[in-house]
Amino acid sequence: MDDVGNVTDRPGLVVTDDVLRRALASLRDLLVIADEAMRIVYVSPSVGPVMGYTSEQLMGRTLRDVIHRDEHEVLERLIDERFASRAGGVIVHRSPHADGGFRYLETMVQTLEEGGRFVGAAFSARDVTQRIAEQRRLEREVAFRGALVALTNELLGSMVDAHFYQHALERAVEIVPDAQAGSILLWLGDGAFRFEAAVGYDLEALRELTLTLSDIGHAGQAVTERVQGHAPIGLEPEKLDVLERVGRRGEIRVTLSVPITLGGEIHGLLNLDHFDRDDAFDDDDRSTAEAIAAQVSAAVQRRVLEAELQAEHARFERLATHDALTELPNRRLFLDRLGQALAAAGRQGRRLALLFIDLDGFKLVNDGHGHEVGDTLLRQVAARMAASLRAEDTIARLGGDEFGALLVDVEQVDDAVVVARKLLAVVEGAPAALGLANDLGASIGVAFFPDDGKDADALLRAADDAMYRVKSAGKLGVRKAGA
Repeated sequence: MDDVGNVTDRPGLVVTDDVLRRALASLRDLLVIADEAMRIVYVSPSVGPVMGYTSEQLMGRTLRDVIHRDEHEVLERLIDERFASRAGGVIVHRSPHADGGFRYLETMVQTLEEGGRFVGAAFSARDVTQRIAEQRRLEREVAFRGALVALTNELLGSMVDAHFYQHALERAVEIVPDAQAGSILLWLGDGAFRFEAAVGYDLEALRELTLTLSDIGHAGQAVTERVQGHAPIGLEPEKLDVLERVGRRGEIRVTLSVPITLGGEIHGLLNLDHFDRDDAFDDDDRSTAEAIAAQVSAAVQRRVLEAELQAEHARFERLATHDALTELPNRRLFLDRLGQALAAAGRQGRRLALLFIDLDGFKLVNDGHGHEVGDTLLRQVAARMAASLRAEDTIARLGGDEFGALLVDVEQVDDAVVVARKLLAVVEGAPAALGLANDLGASIGVAFFPDDGKDADALLRAADDAMYRVKSAGKLGVRKAGA
């Protein structure tokens, strides 16, 4: 009995033509042999699964027949270089398929020699169409992600104005593969939309239009819609004429309409148009367009929130410096302006006047008609006094029914007294303006810089003292400090 490892007496595999033929037929790869003139002299049976042809259909043809025409020049140059050096190599190229399309093949080239003479080459090709498609899909995905990140940064760093929407639309047309033109419509708040941006159209002419959702064939839901090109339902002849002339209405085959939302409500529509095919805008296009619209929505939402925060900040700033009831400057702002005015008057050698105003008879209005009427009367008095002063002067509510007035650049002392009497008159007329029969007046003390004091405390004391002397004398009057 032979040892287990002794196989010398066992029959071996004989590689006959039939065995070789069956082995070649089972190959996943395609084997092509060409002669020195690059005419095909052998094609393995695996050509069917790879290229859709039979071996017989390719025999006798040249390599140019099995290479995509756009790559003839490049491929021939590469082959010539390898044949000249008698070296092999690997190339990736396109080859036509029997179904009318093409396949990507990765082909290993090996030169063939007999007696040191070049006689042809063997080509071992593998179908790498799926690999190339996946590679390109990943490349597109990376490019899209990069473009989307860049667009996001651009949008978040931009002011939300007409240029903002135009820039977003231009980038959307660039990024979405099937987009050939487009527009952005913004909600006007009264049931209509207006064109805010356009690519491929006359934007200025389109701005003449206001369109409803039914005009543009949109169902009104905050979801993406793919609208086939057709005449808008119920569109007025004038609007239809504009769309015919500048909107290329008759040319559009498909529109991808993506909502731009704020708080779940439609703020606008990103419309991307295609003119060539009825099947334009696949799921990838839709996802890309929705991502862009989401970034536009986020940028707009951020700007809205920033505007709201700025408005809220301004409101709190105003509350800190203005009286909530009358909206006049409060004591804090009045003293700040007084300090600045004193510094300026001191440098320029000018006179200013400080008026201290205390209402007379206001308590009777509050007691007789209630605080709501009293507040209305205070607002009326404040508005009338503010309207009586120059823009550079200041009237402020110092607290309760006390007011202060700062008159800058007063040439004559009597000028300030004239203003004080004018204020007294408007106070006295305030109740009648509201239909009240009550009497209302004011006691007003007037102090001057530098005559009655060179700082704020001294002027305030002088004006307050003058006001109290009016009160002591029976109210309803004007008195200068020291008089």
